[in-house]
Amino acid sequence: MTYRHLLTERASDGHVVTVMLNRPEQMNAMNTAMGEDLLACFEALSRDREVRAVVFTGAGDRAFCAGGDLKERNEMTDEAWRAQHVIFEQASLRVLRCPVPVIAAVEGYALAGGCELALLSDFIIAGESAVFGVPETTLGIFPGIGGTQLLPRILGAPLAKELIFTGRRMKVDEAKAAGLVNRLRLGDGSGDRDHPRHRGLQRDGRHAGSSRGRTGVQREAQAAIPGQVNQRTEIMAVIPLTLTDEQRALRDGVNDICKRYPGEYWRELDAKREYPEAFVAELTKAGYLGCLVPEEYGGAGLPIRDGALILETIHAVGGNAAAVHAQMYIMGTVLRHGNEEQKRAYLPKIASGELRLQAFGVTEPNSGSDTTQLQTTAVRNGDRYVVNGQKMFISRVLQSDLMLLLARTTPADKVKRRTDGLSVFLTRSSSTPWRFRPRASSARRARGSRTSSPA
Repeated sequence: MTYRHLLTERASDGHVVTVMLNRPEQMNAMNTAMGEDLLACFEALSRDREVRAVVFTGAGDRAFCAGGDLKERNEMTDEAWRAQHVIFEQASLRVLRCPVPVIAAVEGYALAGGCELALLSDFIIAGESAVFGVPETTLGIFPGIGGTQLLPRILGAPLAKELIFTGRRMKVDEAKAAGLVNRLRLGDGSGDRDHPRHRGLQRDGRHAGSSRGRTGVQREAQAAIPGQVNQRTEIMAVIPLTLTDEQRALRDGVNDICKRYPGEYWRELDAKREYPEAFVAELTKAGYLGCLVPEEYGGAGLPIRDGALILETIHAVGGNAAAVHAQMYIMGTVLRHGNEEQKRAYLPKIASGELRLQAFGVTEPNSGSDTTQLQTTAVRNGDRYVVNGQKMFISRVLQSDLMLLLARTTPADKVKRRTDGLSVFLTRSSSTPWRFRPRASSARRARGSRTSSPA
């Protein structure tokens, strides 16, 4: 899609999208057209199943975004300004509620609405020239897209009040120390100022680097230093604490079902060590356990936050969401890695409850959950695989029609990395030559499990 004041670029693997505010001559100030572009762009990203992260940045090296375009605003009628503000609010909500992580890569000024756009992101990575603040208050303009809510949550009330009441600007060192910025990037690209050896903040490895030197992101964990305790507290994300009307309706619907299954129901299951079949069946029939399955495959297509709300509600009223949560999330393996034929064959039936996919075989008696050491093998024989090995702690396997099975298809001594050569199989747990032996468990406890071994 083509935008008027945004540039977008997708990484070669399709999983990372860079969104660039593109009004460098105006220091990327937001006008109405840019607000409309942001709204359309993040709306599209929220539906893009291939995207796993968004890098949010600004063109040029002078500013990430200097806030609203005051020249445009001064020429507006009150009605036009109110209409613009609605667009800005809707766009900011799309950024805040983006279902994948949004990383703000900030160089230069991030002021007023630009500061708020950075705050709406999940992470802020900043260069040495970055400056943050909401100076529009000195002009009698109220921060309108979340600054007065997000700054106190991130910085604490005293410092947030100082910035909002005085309009003072905060340089990057202070912003890092206060917890506003997650990571700093030096001008020479050497990485985090606090950790000279850190390699998590580098230029995009696909090219020699932008002439503007904007921050790129490379996933690599920093090695811990033995004996050193990290005293710094970093805010990694901003999560809204209020529910939308749709989320309140979702919570109330789950709550109504849970009321029909009081404490006596769960205590009786505990005593008999039984699975809550009736409870699971009713949640399934109502569509709650298929909530994360995309609409095109028969589900509700809700974001992960709504799935978490369903599980939280079950626990809050005394139920046990451990009996149902796997039906919601295990299908993600099929959705992410299955081909279209597999998705069409399985996801609609999982969403409707016709098929239960609640079990996955990973843990083994000798290797535990260290998948790099697992000993279960799968050897191809014609158009089939012969699987040999043992698995244990396969929760809900006796209540599942399908099971995900992790096995090694290439011997460990034949791969460069021990994480290579592993494959996931989708198998019918009721029609495979596995012998399932129940362990002592509780229907209400998350540790309820099953151990399996080959027949």
